[in-house]
Amino acid sequence: MKRDTSLNFEFVPYWTIPFRFFLAAPLFAVLTGVVLCWLGGSFLLGDSPTLWQSRWLREVIFTLHLTTIGAITIVMVGALYQITSVVGGRMLPGGNVAATLIFSGLTAGAVLFLVAMLMNIDWLYATAASLIVSALVVLVVCGLWAISRAQRSSPTLMAMTLSLISLLVMVSIGGGLLLMHGYPEAVGFDRRWTDVHLIWALAGWVGLLIMGVSFQVIPMFHVTPSFTPRFQQWLPLVTFVAIVVAALVSFMDVGVGVSFSAKGALLACFGVYGVQVWRLIDKRKRKIEDITVLFWKTAVVSLLLFIILQLIDVFGWLVFAADKSWLISGVLLVFGVVMSVIGGMLQKIIPFLSYLHMQRFCAGNFEAIKSLPHMRAILKIDHSRYFYRLHVCSLVCLIVMMVVPEITLLAGLSICAEFSLLFYMTARVVMMIRNSERNSLPTNAPR
Repeated sequence: MKRDTSLNFEFVPYWTIPFRFFLAAPLFAVLTGVVLCWLGGSFLLGDSPTLWQSRWLREVIFTLHLTTIGAITIVMVGALYQITSVVGGRMLPGGNVAATLIFSGLTAGAVLFLVAMLMNIDWLYATAASLIVSALVVLVVCGLWAISRAQRSSPTLMAMTLSLISLLVMVSIGGGLLLMHGYPEAVGFDRRWTDVHLIWALAGWVGLLIMGVSFQVIPMFHVTPSFTPRFQQWLPLVTFVAIVVAALVSFMDVGVGVSFSAKGALLACFGVYGVQVWRLIDKRKRKIEDITVLFWKTAVVSLLLFIILQLIDVFGWLVFAADKSWLISGVLLVFGVVMSVIGGMLQKIIPFLSYLHMQRFCAGNFEAIKSLPHMRAILKIDHSRYFYRLHVCSLVCLIVMMVVPEITLLAGLSICAEFSLLFYMTARVVMMIRNSERNSLPTNAPR
């Protein structure tokens, strides 16, 4: 691991704050797998003949949101808590109280959203949305407050600021879409808002946050050259502008050329980012087996395939299979890119954070420090290897599932196995930290 003197590890939240998010996220991913098993079983029994025939079907909407809210957003909130304090030297305000409010709102809201979708209970939609929106607004306020008072500026903090702004826009549009679904006669319904919601969610909130975090974690954990200062400074800004333009163009009658240019510019931003990530990872100094590198490369390949599919769609070469193309693109982006990056980064962040906290519990006792497990032993390499193989299996099954719905049950089982393993790996580390804390003197455990 490469030392970065600009990082401040004195300002880290108490270990239970990020780890509660890291523990909950795999459970929601398992829940998504269970839903897929149920849908796949229903299809095989002849109860769901239209499975995966359109992006507008209910099963697509609730599996997408269960994944993006329950798994992706929850784990990224945990990462945000950690990165903001280390990079900016300022912890998010509210401490454990605010973290608990955000965590409770997201988890309860995600569960209620699933129940509302499965049972089609209108009032539960409003309840779920209120909880999720409230939690995310608290997160945005706390995050922007901490970043605005950071001890220093950095491209990572700038990217995180743009990500939080995107999250606020996404939440606002999501609330509007919920009103459109609930009261279409009074409010009306415009499907273009759905695409704009997705742009702000995946390119803005998720994409910019991953971009900013990677500026720190790739050179640090993989001992690679750093991203160039100009690249770090300009890419998040250009990407954010491209998001704004792409969103605005969606509502304008500007012609095919302008629409294509706006979409192409946004795709180009992430394409350049993906190529740069691959280039840096190939320049890492230690060419030992590293599962996280495989996750990053899987994410980059998925991103490039997604971009190719989007360009084909723009030229109208897949008009006859537009829904299938959209669904496969969604799998590549959400599971192939985002979940790959998250899965890979957790293989580095979890051991690093756990070792950092266990070392602090030792309070300068060198004998106790020597007894701590090595970082590469905290997460067993065999577990990480199996986790990656299951991830690739799940990704392939999900892609095939969109064309051959009979595979849905197998895809669900693969996802259940993959994220059950991740939950076990994370829970095992949590027990290590808890035991280390219990074995230390009470006054030595920072809280």
